[in-house]
Amino acid sequence: MEPESEAILDSMGWVLFQQGKASEALPFLEKAQKKLKEADPTILDHLGDVYKALEQHEKARISYQRSLEIEFNEKVFDKWRSLPEKQEIQS
Repeated sequence: MEPESEAILDSMGWVLFQQGKASEALPFLEKAQKKLKEADPTILDHLGDVYKALEQHEKARISYQRSLEIEFNEKVFDKWRSLPEKQEIQS
């Protein structure tokens, strides 16, 4: 009915992620997050999971943090904590 709704985009992205297709899921979840007038903790959590799977750890950290700022969730907190420490670039 509304293929461009945030909920549908999130669902499509999440299904693709669950099928092991993180790179295909990413555009759906990024679009869902951008369309929101107010951030949604579930979409941010899903986006964090995709970023983490794609080893985009800093983006995952930001998504999880934003999700936690809206609504604390122990599972999201554990995922945030499990991310590798921010690496300094050696020159």
